[in-house]
Order: sequence, then C-alpha cells, then structure tokens
Amino acid sequence: MSLSQETCSQEAPEGPHGGKQSLEFDSNRNVSPRGRACRSLRDRFRSRAEARFPAPLAVALAGGLALFTGLAGCAARHPAGVGDFRRLIDDDAVPSEGCLVLTFFEVGVGDATLVEFPSGRTLLVDAGIGWYPSSILNYLEARGIERLDGLLLTHLHRDHFGGMPAIVERIPVGAFYHNGVDPEGETYPELRDALAVQGVPSRVLRRGDDLDFLGGPEVRVDVLYPDLQAFSQGGDPNRGSVVLRLVHGDVRLLLAGDAEKTEEQRLLAMEGAALAADVLKLGHHASPLSGDETFLAAVRPAIGIAMGTEVVTVPPFYPRPSPRIRRVLERSGAVFLTTGDYGAVQVVSDGSRFLWRSLTRRSPWYSPAGGRRQVFTSRAF
Repeated sequence: MSLSQETCSQEAPEGPHGGKQSLEFDSNRNVSPRGRACRSLRDRFRSRAEARFPAPLAVALAGGLALFTGLAGCAARHPAGVGDFRRLIDDDAVPSEGCLVLTFFEVGVGDATLVEFPSGRTLLVDAGIGWYPSSILNYLEARGIERLDGLLLTHLHRDHFGGMPAIVERIPVGAFYHNGVDPEGETYPELRDALAVQGVPSRVLRRGDDLDFLGGPEVRVDVLYPDLQAFSQGGDPNRGSVVLRLVHGDVRLLLAGDAEKTEEQRLLAMEGAALAADVLKLGHHASPLSGDETFLAAVRPAIGIAMGTEVVTVPPFYPRPSPRIRRVLERSGAVFLTTGDYGAVQVVSDGSRFLWRSLTRRSPWYSPAGGRRQVFTSRAF
C-alpha cells in the first residue's frame, strides 16, 4: 500500500493554519492541576536564576515566574476532547495497516509523542508537564487504542514526565522505559507509585539497545543514547536523555529528546552519516542550547519539529525554539514546525514516502519536496 501521488498544483499556504480555522473546543473539559508543575518549574528557574542574580532576588524571581507560568497555563487553550479528535480523525485521514504514525501532541509545556507502529503496537515517548494529559488520553480513545505497549521517559524533567501518572492510572501500560537515573525530589514518586500499583515492569535503556519487538518486522527502533559515558560527568538530566532512531523502509525518523549541543556532537562522533533522517524531533525544544549546525547538517531533515512551548507567556528561563535553528533548517530546504504554531503535528509513513499535517488545526496532508509543501488532496493508505 502506498500514499497517493495525486497532489494539488498550488503551493500550500504559508500560514501555520493552512487557511483552516481552529476548532473551538469545549471549555468545560477537565484539565489536570498545575500546582506541582509550577513548583517544579520554580525549582528549575531558581537554579538558573541563582547563577545570575543574588540568592534572595533569585528566589523571588523564580517564585514569581512559576506563578506567572501557572496563570498562563490557565489561560491557554483547552485540549481537544474525544469528540473533537473523532471529527479530526475522519475515515479519509486515518492511515490503514502498514503505516507508521507519529503524533506530536500540543501539551502546553514539554514533549509528548505517540508512536503507532504498523504492527499495531504503541509507544508513548514522554507526556508533557501534566497540564493536559487529557489531550493524549482523548486521542487514544478516539483512535480506539486501549493499551500502551510502551511508555518511555527520556529523562527526569517534569515537562516530560508530569503527565505520566494520569496516563498510567487510566490506561494499561505494557512496560516503562527510562534511562536509569535514580529519581530525586518530591515530584517523581507519583509516577513510581502509579507504576507500582498497576504492576508495570520497567527497563533501563542504553545505547545499543533496541525496541524492535514494538516496531515489529516493519520498523527498526534503535536506542542511540545515552551511553555509560553520558552519566560520568553528572549535572543536568538533559545529558542523559534517551535518543531514538526509527527506520521504516526508506523513511528514517530521529527523536532527540532533550539532547543539547554536547550530546549532538557525541552522537555525530558515534554515528556519523548514519544520523541522516527525514524527520527530526529537535532536541531540547529547539532551544539555543541545542541545534549544533554540524549535527543538523549531518541529519539533513526534511521536517524539523519543535515541541513544548505552546503557552506564549511562559517565562524566558524555559527553552523555546531558536530563530537560528529555524534559519538553518529553512535554508537547507526543510520545513520547520512548532506545536505552538501548528498544534498537534502528525507524521505518517508507508515505508517509501511520508506526509505531515497539523491535526488540531485541521490542515490537509503535506509532503515536503524541495522546501515546497504540496497538498495531498486524495490519499490511498
């Protein structure tokens, strides 16, 4: 089976909404409490502020910024409900068997990526800060997914694991994957307790491991990072972030977690030209701390996706997409997408070609071709 080659003659609109109006979601949808998320952000902001300001000022600044972030989260759009997703995932748009589907969710702050393998198995990589786990759960229900075969935490930052307890409590999980770092602090026990109550087994991932049993015979899933050396220096948890490579026939996808320039350079030294990928989930939210230009040149993605900064009033300490990275990718002919601009982004591959669309903005399917985004008006999945 293949993706249709029939395209429109016109170029796709340049705006992030593709000329489509966003859905107006039900304002009464439940969203998870944000108090613990704000405390976690406060602690993160404080550690960074103390490096720049006197301690009393740093404490006050961090607390104020975290409070501001919480208020911003309250003002952000509500997540799509089950009915919303069902309307978005119409019969013409749902890929059939044999396709690999990745959904990069709009979760307010943080990363959350669902991988639906051609085998029928599923893997959720991260789950955002915990403001909108209902968005992920609503999508799963709309797609008829009643079980996650894998739940993967790339590293111990709350904007990646905060939504996981709600996920684990609502849907069966086959296994929990992580980088093996011993959790500290008061926020992680919620997830540990939820995993223990549900009896979910855990597995530590290291470079050289694979998740091929999830990908089945169609998709190879390689763990590229971290290796043992990544933990030898300690420091920021980003240094040990899990990096995955998915290979589906001729289509390659790289999920870089929160890798920064140091990790990108190490990956380049270890992998070289093998880093080349059609789709790159950019490391560390495409912040200025990531996006080493030699790394980006080696990957040469057709699509670069940045996640985690949908709330425009998030304080400046939180990483957000770098204009430099956007320029580098767009000069190379790549399409640069952020979930802040495009909402939930979906990528589908049949092993020979791939398409993308903005799911929650109801855009058509696009195919990156020499930097031009062509609209697919009919699809035969």
